[in-house]
Amino acid sequence: MNKTDERRAFDHVYESGARWSVFPSESPDFICLRDGKPVLGVEVTELWQHGTDARLSNVSGYFESLLNGGEVIHADDRTTAKVEKIQLIPQDSFEPLEEMDAIVRPHPSPSECAKLLDAALTVKEKRVSVYMRRCTQVDLVIDDRSNLFWFSDFDQLIRPISSASCRGHVTRSSFREIFLLTYTKKGPKVRVPLKASLLMEDLLVLEELLAQEAPELCDQLYSESQSSPIAISVLATALSHISGVVPMISVEEGRLGISLGSMTLHWTSEGKIIRDYTCIPEQITAASDQLLLSSWDAKISRTIAGRRNNHQATLALAFPVNSP
Repeated sequence: MNKTDERRAFDHVYESGARWSVFPSESPDFICLRDGKPVLGVEVTELWQHGTDARLSNVSGYFESLLNGGEVIHADDRTTAKVEKIQLIPQDSFEPLEEMDAIVRPHPSPSECAKLLDAALTVKEKRVSVYMRRCTQVDLVIDDRSNLFWFSDFDQLIRPISSASCRGHVTRSSFREIFLLTYTKKGPKVRVPLKASLLMEDLLVLEELLAQEAPELCDQLYSESQSSPIAISVLATALSHISGVVPMISVEEGRLGISLGSMTLHWTSEGKIIRDYTCIPEQITAASDQLLLSSWDAKISRTIAGRRNNHQATLALAFPVNSP
């Protein structure tokens, strides 16, 4: 990617202006400074179905050249960019309007899309320790240039990722957050925080299971004074059993919550509160210590974690991008 395309993807996810100063870099691609100190690094990558897609998009005139019988740049393009005759047929008729040359390719299955995402993430995960030498918190932005995850319903996007092996790679990733840039079928481009989406799914299921196993403890999440430290710790410990990573317990206005990638979830007497810290990562306040659980509480945590795989939940975390 060139820096112009990288910056465009960056601006789709993050706000510019007074919050921080943004400087182009290498490994990672951007460093965000506040008060002269690095608070977030951002690495940007593109997701393509084939290298052919990238060449068709980035090489000026290549698409038109192939349609006119021109030579291929890469041997793979002979099959993945094969020119065929198609007919344009109106919606209310069987009579073709015209015949034309086109490059036709079947859209990959949801599981194939998840594998392509996983491959892109795996490549970048191998470099994350290098990125973190320059900034302790680093995000990954994956720009879905082949529209692999084009969706109408959020469950249609997240379920293949949640069900595939890449789920664990996302939730265990050393990146603070992994943003997917893609499109809805209604047209708008959106940013999807994958790590927060998958961990939020886990927490919603775990809370429901906690309500079944220990309803009194679950009710304490919504107390008027403050959420029960024990209940929060039970959920956080169960989440660590599932994800393999101990989540950070956060503090906001005296209430405990759980940090999920770029977001936090807190419980109040009026319901759940989700905060988006995409552009202000250093303002999440961590609790000094995670509470040590009693043997009974630890058992509850293991029990609900063990039941997690039999349930599904979805919270649609897809946000319009910040720029066109």
